[in-house]
Amino acid sequence: MHRIIKYIALICLLVCVFTCIGCEKKPEPQPILKVITGTQVGLTIFSKNQYYIVYDNGKTKKVSAFKSTDTIAYAFNPDAEKKNEPYLYLTNNSTTEEIEFNNIAKNIVSLISESKNLSYPSALYIINEKFYFTTSLLKNNYEKNAIFEYNKSNNILKEIVTFKDDITHVEAYK
Repeated sequence: MHRIIKYIALICLLVCVFTCIGCEKKPEPQPILKVITGTQVGLTIFSKNQYYIVYDNGKTKKVSAFKSTDTIAYAFNPDAEKKNEPYLYLTNNSTTEEIEFNNIAKNIVSLISESKNLSYPSALYIINEKFYFTTSLLKNNYEKNAIFEYNKSNNILKEIVTFKDDITHVEAYK
């Protein structure tokens, strides 16, 4: 009788242990960006837009469409170092905010120049006090368009997501 009770207790203990192993709940991925990409259709000037929601874990979800909002995209100036001009168009370093954005752009360009698989950045987006920029990325001998996040406090770049099509619009997910 005692053996049966011991086996039942052991089985109950094992069931409890194995069910609690999966108890730790993983956080749900949160949407952070809405992105529109465009593909040129044939030899025409028309393009086909694709709409995506980007999550904080780097995954994307293709959606039918969404209404885009106005966002400011600062274009990088490729001649900034040669001509001693600001690193971003639309800025003239007249305010402290523009000086800060220019310094951030300078840091991004410096980090990209150290990398062998990133090309010159296209646009800088300031979204929810985070700095995102678009660039081309050489991955597995194919060039893809990517969105990176620049971490100002650590001065590092983090790849968020890549697309095969051109990135035409980036905005915050609300």
